[in-house]
Amino acid sequence: MLEGDVQKSWLLIAIYIEEGHSSIDVYTFLTEAMYEIGKRWQENKISVADEHLATAA
Repeated sequence: MLEGDVQKSWLLIAIYIEEGHSSIDVYTFLTEAMYEIGKRWQENKISVADEHLATAA
């Protein structure tokens, strides 16, 4: 997501689902990813532009 690659992000989600994970698992995965991105922004490890790019992806 931090790469801003929408297609790659969707591909990773599709693979996760193909592995047998539920929609709740996908939601949890994305929630945790966005939490980590927010944490990195808060710690000045990524820029606000990086955070916006990841959110858009």
